[in-house]
Amino acid sequence: MKKLVVLALSLMASLSTFAGPQNDDNGFGLKFFAGLHGDKYGRVEDVTYSKDYPNASPTLGFAIDNRWYVANPGKVGIAINARWFDFSYARVKHKLAQYTSKTKFFDTNFLGIGAIGTYYLDDKSCVDLYYNIMPNVMVVATENDVNDDSSCSFGFGASHRVGAAYRFKVFQAGFEIKGGKLGYQDWGDDVSDFMVGKKIRTGSFRIFLGFKF
Repeated sequence: MKKLVVLALSLMASLSTFAGPQNDDNGFGLKFFAGLHGDKYGRVEDVTYSKDYPNASPTLGFAIDNRWYVANPGKVGIAINARWFDFSYARVKHKLAQYTSKTKFFDTNFLGIGAIGTYYLDDKSCVDLYYNIMPNVMVVATENDVNDDSSCSFGFGASHRVGAAYRFKVFQAGFEIKGGKLGYQDWGDDVSDFMVGKKIRTGSFRIFLGFKF
């Protein structure tokens, strides 16, 4: 996965070379989203969970990005998209006979690269279609209310986003599908060799509101 980080950094450094002259629709974007997911979110594949283990809450988060148009926006524009940071949070509470465990999911993505295609409806509104790939770290933190014992596990890999947005002036609204499975890492103190290399699911369907300046 180190190659992914190196590739992302190289692409960010070369954006000024490929972006060409600035156009009217270049700019900064901010999205606030809620994500819906299945019962496998945050779980490790090939590990058996009890049938009464509840699903994680919907994810809540935000993302920031920039775009540079490489084709002059007319009716159609094509842009390079750098998604600098993408963070989401979810949690789950599991009540057992003797104690209650609480698990929090911190899903952090950074230095992503992608492309945007824009179709201009008029001078004030347009539709964007886009794709991004990002290095992705997920931290799963678990604690219980008996002895305050806590543990963290980690996943690392790449995640993908395919989405669409409607923009009116500086406002934008839309949806995106986040996909990707992260490799379980041996960064914790008590990680079993059995777990290393297994996959953690991070996919969700996101609905967002935001701004594009």
